[in-house]
Amino acid sequence: MEDEGPGIPAGDRERIWSPFFRLERDVSSAVAGSGIGLAVVRDLVWRLGGRTGVSDRPAPARGSLFYVELPRVAEPPAGDNGQLARATDGSAEPARAAAGAEEDR
Repeated sequence: MEDEGPGIPAGDRERIWSPFFRLERDVSSAVAGSGIGLAVVRDLVWRLGGRTGVSDRPAPARGSLFYVELPRVAEPPAGDNGQLARATDGSAEPARAAAGAEEDR
């Protein structure tokens, strides 16, 4: 996703993924938000074995470029009806190992 705003300062690019973090310039501005959205995105993408990131848009554009990378699944498992795989113990934890996910975020 790209935007044309003022961008994300390099020193805040990792912190913006923390729950309830808001950029200093947005705390007292008219920009609404709780700071939870990007944290939710990163957590969900990580649980699916992917990763997230943000960078500056290439010059001469201004703003930020947010990205999500997810692993490719060659074929859905037999009997998969489009729902996330469940752990064998019946918990709601996704079966990340089956998707080839790494343990780090």
